[in-house]
Amino acid sequence: MQSMYLPGERIAVQAHLNYAPSSSCNVWKDMLTLPSDLSSSTTRWGRPPRPLQLTIVNVTPNSGESCPFSDTFISTEVINDGSSNAKEKQRKDTRFFVPAKPVWNSLMRTKTEANGPNAWPVVGTLPELWLNYDRMHDWLLEYFQKAGLTFATPMPTNTYVYTADPAVCEYILKTNFANYPKGELFQEVLNEFLGDGIFNSDGELWKKQRKLMQGEVQRKVLRDYSLVTYREKAHLLASIVSKASYSATSLEMQDLFKRMTLDTIVEVATGVQLGALSYELPDVPFQSAFDEANVNVHVRFVDPLWRVRRFLNIGIEARFKDAVQYMDTFLYDVIRTRRRDIAQAKSRSKSSQSTKHEIEGENTRPDLVSRYMFLDESTTDKSIRDDVLSFVMAGRDSTSSVLAWFIHCLLSKPEVAEKIFDELCAFEARHQPTPTLNSVHASEGEFNEHIQQFVDLLTFEEVTSTTSNFQYLHAAITETIRLYPVVPQDVKGVLEDDVLPSGHTVRKGDLVAFIPYAMGRLQDLWGPDAAEYRPERWLNEAGAFEGASPYKFTAFQAGPRSCLGKDAAYLQMKIVMAVLCRFFKFESVPGHQIGYRMSAILMMKDGMHITASRRA
Repeated sequence: MQSMYLPGERIAVQAHLNYAPSSSCNVWKDMLTLPSDLSSSTTRWGRPPRPLQLTIVNVTPNSGESCPFSDTFISTEVINDGSSNAKEKQRKDTRFFVPAKPVWNSLMRTKTEANGPNAWPVVGTLPELWLNYDRMHDWLLEYFQKAGLTFATPMPTNTYVYTADPAVCEYILKTNFANYPKGELFQEVLNEFLGDGIFNSDGELWKKQRKLMQGEVQRKVLRDYSLVTYREKAHLLASIVSKASYSATSLEMQDLFKRMTLDTIVEVATGVQLGALSYELPDVPFQSAFDEANVNVHVRFVDPLWRVRRFLNIGIEARFKDAVQYMDTFLYDVIRTRRRDIAQAKSRSKSSQSTKHEIEGENTRPDLVSRYMFLDESTTDKSIRDDVLSFVMAGRDSTSSVLAWFIHCLLSKPEVAEKIFDELCAFEARHQPTPTLNSVHASEGEFNEHIQQFVDLLTFEEVTSTTSNFQYLHAAITETIRLYPVVPQDVKGVLEDDVLPSGHTVRKGDLVAFIPYAMGRLQDLWGPDAAEYRPERWLNEAGAFEGASPYKFTAFQAGPRSCLGKDAAYLQMKIVMAVLCRFFKFESVPGHQIGYRMSAILMMKDGMHITASRRA
């Protein structure tokens, strides 16, 4: 009896042994048996991480029939002991064949691994994924709970490895970062939308972009410009909510937050005021185009026919193309205008013999487009366009998504809203110890004036203080992000074959996706109350905020690609929610259902419909 290694996977070989025609294959079936210990062979769709060991029971069939298993020639060495004491060894070469992808396997329904999603030949897990597409994040969560923190799923063109394992996340985001770039598929899918922007680039280009972006977001000029914009928009939003409270009308808060963050991020990025957030709530073509592109581009990751639709310019691909074209027209017009403004400013400064520092301080606009042009005149319009759209993607939907889910969380836990209110009142009392007017009986003008007085207290130093000012509010926002992360799934490519800490083998061209949505809800990571909204989990005994490992709380990524806008996002969210939670109570509209819709950002499917009342 001789043990040897053959190409192929366990299930495929077993299919041959079980389903081969008995008239011609019985003798060959008797020759091959599976090893009793299969732990050494991790099953994988058509490609095992290592060869599968089979045992040859009899090397020479008695009949002259040819073997129907014909893929690979293997020469074997057979040891023939005439007796237990015999030393003579005889070598025989017998040719036989075992296919790695047997025909009979096409008739079988298999699983990728124990308790994992169902996989079918050719199409893999795609049918089950499509059946669960509208609830994909929860579908993945269910399999993490059944199959473990990492599992592989075959797709028509490659394999997806899904993980919620902090050890795997640390490995792909930090330890072996170079092997897990965005990847060619990711870049192709997002190319028309984000181009070569920082969200869609790798290698040296990404390093250059990140260095430039990191330098700009940390500059005081951009920070101060952003802070002024955050406070203005927060006050305007509160005024709209106030007006609704006086007229007893309902509000759709997700739409309001999206309008506010779009106005904010576009103004910070380009200096243009869109006017999306106003009492009239006008239609804003840029907002509609951005939403259309964001939703449709996500479908490309699970639609094997998207390239055909793009070529034919039909369906969602046609709508996606129109949306991108509108955004391009808008942004390139802004870029040309800024170039003209910069050229005129430099011309005036040159004629007056101003220094470079004076030029920067007096003539350069604080928006990101102008900053880019001033720092590097050779920067192309396309490069600026790509980076601006990445900047808008990072700062618009991300913040508005969290704020909408935050309102939902407060409605589910009214006691959290009361604790936040107490914290904000204590903050206000430290700065304005005299009693303020009773908001319930104040006129609308008096009430809005009181809101403005409170907004004026929200300086950068006060809001970002690491002492006691907004610790509970910070924890409550973080707890919202744990359960409702901005990016519910994050995909990385595989540059070279590798083995993950979980033991799963990945091949070049595969995709590895870590799932922040599931990671925030697993009891393995957060304990038995993982599904509960409980901000206290982020506070220590002294009431101070304490974070978690970024490889466990992956909402802001980790390692070299950790989110550059994290601090700015917290700053805006804390300002907005400090104003709203200080002055208003919210109630959901009866009958309104909450759920997410599938897109690159975790947005509510039907919005966040509420009514607001003024706090006394």
